[in-house]
Amino acid sequence: MDARWPLCCRPLLGAYILVSLATAALLGHVLLHDFLLVPQEQRGFSQVAEGLYRARQQGAGHPGPQAPPGHHGSPRAAPTRCDVPPNSRFDCAPDKAITQEQCEARGCCYVPAGQWPRVPRMGQPWCFFPPSYPSYKLHNLTTTETGYTATLTRATPTFFPKDILTLRLDVLLETESRLHFTIKDPANRRYEVPLETPRVRSRASSTLYSVDLQEEPFGVVVRRKLDGRVLLNTTVAPLFFADQFLQLSTSLPSQHITGLAEHLGSLMLSTNWTKITLWNRDIAPEPNVNLYGSHPFYLVLEDGGLAHGVFLLNSNAMDVILQPSPALSWRSTGGILDMYIFLGPEPKSVVRQYLEVPQEPYRFSETAQRAMRKALALRYRLLPLLYTLFHRAHVGGETVARPLFLEFPEDPRTWAVDRQFLWGAALLITPVLEAGKVEVTGYFPAGTWYDLQTVPAEALGSLPPPPPAPVTPAIHSRGQWVTLPAPLDTINLHLRAGHIIPLQGLGLTTTESRKQPMALVAALTTNGEARGELFWDDGESLETLERGAYTQVVFLVKNNTVVNELVHVTSEGAGLQLRKATVLGVAAAPKQVLSNGVPVSNFTYSPDTKTLDIPVSLTMGEQFVISWS
Repeated sequence: MDARWPLCCRPLLGAYILVSLATAALLGHVLLHDFLLVPQEQRGFSQVAEGLYRARQQGAGHPGPQAPPGHHGSPRAAPTRCDVPPNSRFDCAPDKAITQEQCEARGCCYVPAGQWPRVPRMGQPWCFFPPSYPSYKLHNLTTTETGYTATLTRATPTFFPKDILTLRLDVLLETESRLHFTIKDPANRRYEVPLETPRVRSRASSTLYSVDLQEEPFGVVVRRKLDGRVLLNTTVAPLFFADQFLQLSTSLPSQHITGLAEHLGSLMLSTNWTKITLWNRDIAPEPNVNLYGSHPFYLVLEDGGLAHGVFLLNSNAMDVILQPSPALSWRSTGGILDMYIFLGPEPKSVVRQYLEVPQEPYRFSETAQRAMRKALALRYRLLPLLYTLFHRAHVGGETVARPLFLEFPEDPRTWAVDRQFLWGAALLITPVLEAGKVEVTGYFPAGTWYDLQTVPAEALGSLPPPPPAPVTPAIHSRGQWVTLPAPLDTINLHLRAGHIIPLQGLGLTTTESRKQPMALVAALTTNGEARGELFWDDGESLETLERGAYTQVVFLVKNNTVVNELVHVTSEGAGLQLRKATVLGVAAAPKQVLSNGVPVSNFTYSPDTKTLDIPVSLTMGEQFVISWS
């Protein structure tokens, strides 16, 4: 059955979105025996070095739940076991700073450990849960058509008011790569995000994951079947489910975690006692504070380049705590716990699975205006590529703009690159992010990269082309940092070997530019091959894909020949004209160039950039052959 997410709830990842990769993993049936009851003695903590210390830090930007004065739940004796490694201590005072007596009255451990660090760092908590802290107990585990259901009960109230002592657990094995579980109040309806999400009628026949349920204290453990790696383990800390405070903690298999937007900071999040607040605010971007949007989704890069993602479908104000063990705690002020786990196993697959589940230029100087015109001209020339990428985002869940690790997960040096990005798999963009700088250093993964600015830009359209850029050679990288010249009017764009992109002439409007002739730019691999595609419709109508009102063409280069394969052709794209083909990486000047068998006499070849420029007069919607020898 179709278990895809509807369009209404496909959130974009920032401005960026979306790629297609096949998943490969060991499959198997998840039966009832996958849900093992793990004894309490197996509940452990990671052994890691100590970090900074703190008791509690007030939340930033949202009204967190406050227990009334003197409310500490049922008084308990101080725990006898507090030998928890410092970086694996989970805060027992999330509501306010408390004294040792108040901490121990909660049944928690109190170990002062130095000065409190300053914002935004939190530091190791002074008051923390002992391994024996009471939590929920699992009862009545029952098989359903979609997975499993069970009851969770808490015998001892917590220090928060209005504990919900009986909960319902539903575990849904929705797809091979997507696990979904919810924890909610069975007696009273609580707020849930009013979005349409995938609904399945039966469990997946095989999965990339296994699930264990610990009986007491209750916890969920999710493992990747391929390597047995634990991706989610909620047994590391007690579950809280009060009227205005929900907390669920989990261990992490890696410290390489990204997501949990919107905030200004590095691409990879710090797990060194970091608090991320999700509570929308209309403020200028500042580091380490909550901003306009809230996206409770994170992606973890595991050793070897595998990845998984976790999404909490909850729109209440919340904090997310990251700590060095490594571990993560969700704290929400309401709603339910509605969790999705995406198995990947590639970063691209995680993104695709997640997306299945929504100034005045004339006031500037003439120099600035020239730079703006050049940038806008580049933008409009690239519109066919961008349009095709959004089509692939729609039909395949691929990202339009993407971080480097989505294309190169096996290269750990790409994981933290947050000052460059890709358009699709082909175009690497290395912008200058500091005022006045005239050079920029970027990371180039292994392969050959061609400077797109060196591609001749004849007047294909109704507007004059931008001035020519300096000639720069291709970059043959083994995975290295490269310093590039970056004049104030230039954005460094590099085309990846093995790809073909379409360009279009310029017009004063997008409507006019869509009528202009096109060019193809092919970047050859060492084997002399490349591939690309174009998707085209009228640019305005809805459901053109469903109605078949579009043109789709695939371009291939092999054996010194450029050909097009017509996947689907209609009137919307049948009249598109091809006026030029530029081939990057041609080793030597050809003696003869043919276009549909007709000699082309006015071709040009640059030995400095190894670029072959071929003027043609062809139609995109008709088969053609361009060759050289």
